[in-house]
Amino acid sequence: MDAPDVVDLAGAEVLSHGDKSHDNEVEGAGKRFSFISSKVRAPRLMKVPKENIKGEVLGKEGGTVNHYLPSMRCFADRAESSRDAEFTVQQFSHLWDNRTIETGTRKSHLSDELDWEIKADQQPKPEDVAFDLEETLSSVVALHARIPEDAFTASVLGTERGGNGVVIRDDGLVLTIGYLVTEAEEVWLTTEEGQAVAAHVVGYDQASGFGLVQALGSLGLPAMALGQSRDLAEGAPVIVAGNGGRRRSVCAKVISKREFAGYWEYVLDEGIFTTPPHPNWGGAALVGDDGKLYGIGSLFIQQAHSGEAPVDGNMIVPIDLLVPVFEDMLMFGRPNRPPHPWLGMYVAEAGRELIIAGLAKDGPADQAGLEVGDRIAGVAGEPPISLADLFRRIWALGEAGVEVPLSVMRDGKAIHVSARSAARSDYLKSPRLH
Repeated sequence: MDAPDVVDLAGAEVLSHGDKSHDNEVEGAGKRFSFISSKVRAPRLMKVPKENIKGEVLGKEGGTVNHYLPSMRCFADRAESSRDAEFTVQQFSHLWDNRTIETGTRKSHLSDELDWEIKADQQPKPEDVAFDLEETLSSVVALHARIPEDAFTASVLGTERGGNGVVIRDDGLVLTIGYLVTEAEEVWLTTEEGQAVAAHVVGYDQASGFGLVQALGSLGLPAMALGQSRDLAEGAPVIVAGNGGRRRSVCAKVISKREFAGYWEYVLDEGIFTTPPHPNWGGAALVGDDGKLYGIGSLFIQQAHSGEAPVDGNMIVPIDLLVPVFEDMLMFGRPNRPPHPWLGMYVAEAGRELIIAGLAKDGPADQAGLEVGDRIAGVAGEPPISLADLFRRIWALGEAGVEVPLSVMRDGKAIHVSARSAARSDYLKSPRLH
């Protein structure tokens, strides 16, 4: 099997539709760039296997790996020009009240500095629900985290991260999506009324993606009760709620519940997918028709079903994944179980091929000699059939630290390597407090 042609996209103008994301490392220089719709310019160092191409490239052959985007605030912090940020605003203009949107601004991460709101006809209304809508939505707070520049995740997710969190206990314990607070040295929570309270990271579960944050002062907000996400049916009406009450919440529906695999060595047996997407999805609350919390917003994603056109939506982490690890996160800062083996490779699924699209600098895969563009042909002699299957085969070999035998195709040749895995947490800065 021949190795894929690698196309140099440096400086090419890319015309794409919806979100396309690519993590890569070229000649030791880590880089993340996100194609968010319309025409943007590829970064200085961008090389992609030709067969991964989706969309149209103007002036050069090439394209992007079709994936998904974490929080918009994380993207805006890494944007290299106001032009990049402009498209993040335009992507969701159909959801916003245009009277309050300033397109083309670098404030497209939707912080409180930019006034915006969901269009009135897509906002939830008190008369349409059987619970106290205003009180329930008041439990969603804005979250701002500052991360050290030398943090492991800083080059990918940025040093200034913002999104949402949900108060789940009367003492100010807040549930959010973990990538917002990973390696955070400073966290602030802000209520709908504008009250800002310092907080600290309590714990992070890498398997689910949940993060817990404790307010260090009184928020004066009610706790949102937890539902049971296994009872949430496809087609169910829901509210995806950000901080800011009704004006920053969107009426949505569950379009599917299915397996989800993320290129960063992440698998959910069943994620919840909703549409339309919330513009500030990171840490947003998935609220059911009973006013309870059914999940936490994680990603903006495009998906297609049965040959239909792709649908913009959000991937939500189900709340049922919190219950088994909750007490451990409070006591130990993480689940009290051996971590999965981690290799630090970002893998793209292109048709039936699994291609290494990026490597964590000095991570196990990098140290083992794997390279961007390698096609993964086997794990311990067995060929993986999907991204989720790849990661599950690696995890089935044992705990973090286990040797992982991998077979890859490179330049038409089969190469066999053994990578000594690690715990992902060993590469991360620990919270100052538990």
